[in-house]
Amino acid sequence: MFKDFPVQEYGIGIFYSAAPTNVPIVKGKILEIIKKLQTEEITDDDLQKTIEKAKRKHEANMRKNSYWLSQLVWLNQMQAKPEFATDFDKYLKMLNKKSIQEAFKKYYNTESYVNVWLKPEDKK
Repeated sequence: MFKDFPVQEYGIGIFYSAAPTNVPIVKGKILEIIKKLQTEEITDDDLQKTIEKAKRKHEANMRKNSYWLSQLVWLNQMQAKPEFATDFDKYLKMLNKKSIQEAFKKYYNTESYVNVWLKPEDKK
């Protein structure tokens, strides 16, 4: 069924809510944070906060059928091993400041990206 899907090398999405007038400000702040993560050392405190937040989110997601459905569909599309969905903590433990910064340098291109936003419908 998924054999005709194109092979995706990687994809990154950043989603946020903002009033249309604030989109340029928020976008600028996001680009600023990405550039900072590419160039400045990540603090131990920030790393631990990020790991703890990811753990809590994953624990909450594991109780939702919709999460498991999306994981199974993704694993099937990517032809990945099912353990990828269940070994989250193992992969989380592999995170370190250097690997995160290297990933930001490699995958986040602040010069070439697609910016999409939804505008609210005009009130009549």
